[in-house]
Amino acid sequence: MNNTSSENNNKNAVIYCRVSTEEQAIKGESLPRQKELCFEFAKKHGYKVVAKFMEEGESGRRADRTQLTKMLAYCTSKKNNISAVICLKSDRFARNIAVARNSEAMLNKSDVDLLFVLETNEKGANAKFIRNFFGLIAENESDVGSERTINGNIGAIQSGRWIKRLKGYSFKTNPYGKRQLYPNDDAIYISKIFELANKGIYKQTEIIEELKKDGFINEIYSAKDKLDKQIKYADKKGIRYVVILGPDEVKKNKITVKDLSNGRQRTGDLNKFNELLRS
Repeated sequence: MNNTSSENNNKNAVIYCRVSTEEQAIKGESLPRQKELCFEFAKKHGYKVVAKFMEEGESGRRADRTQLTKMLAYCTSKKNNISAVICLKSDRFARNIAVARNSEAMLNKSDVDLLFVLETNEKGANAKFIRNFFGLIAENESDVGSERTINGNIGAIQSGRWIKRLKGYSFKTNPYGKRQLYPNDDAIYISKIFELANKGIYKQTEIIEELKKDGFINEIYSAKDKLDKQIKYADKKGIRYVVILGPDEVKKNKITVKDLSNGRQRTGDLNKFNELLRS
């Protein structure tokens, strides 16, 4: 075994736990459960846990995960005197073999061992092969999951089902037992936005204030970022249509609509918004 005997008394260790979906909670791999098992492992093998890094909601395929980055920086700093990183198993550490091996190499360079609670920690060629094998399994499981999601979305689109949330509408079952989009409680506010804009006497900030008074808006993108960044933010939120009503559009009484599902962008008269949306 690799540094897992009672001789490790007084050696410092950190715990790294990660969960990205509800699936791990269902499988008994929630953050509290991972932490519990890692602490038991540390106590059994004589390590003193001096820090915990709990990663929630970030993909194991990424090398720039928030807590992983902090953990690597913490462990490779000589002043912290860390001997080991304790993690439940390979797929909690990473779901990308390159990320896993590069991170482990960084730790080893600082004389820090990467130890798994449920997998082998032995040295040697065969042990290295087994560890890499488990890493490849973790990556393959992630690839298969991504492939299923992509194929499922493609099938949904081909069958005419919308897969992202459309503001102002919700899915309901129609009288024929099929799911269909219907206006929801937000629809009245969406209509109000365009009614106020169409009058040509309200600034964007004034429209926002009106909607805030109605209780519709509780989150505003207030940063003065470039348009590209704002569009990326909308796309991440699952918003299909972005309506651009900047100074140039206001002067010309125009409005620009960008469909984030296909990248199409159209500009037209402000009072012809519906036609732009349907075109």
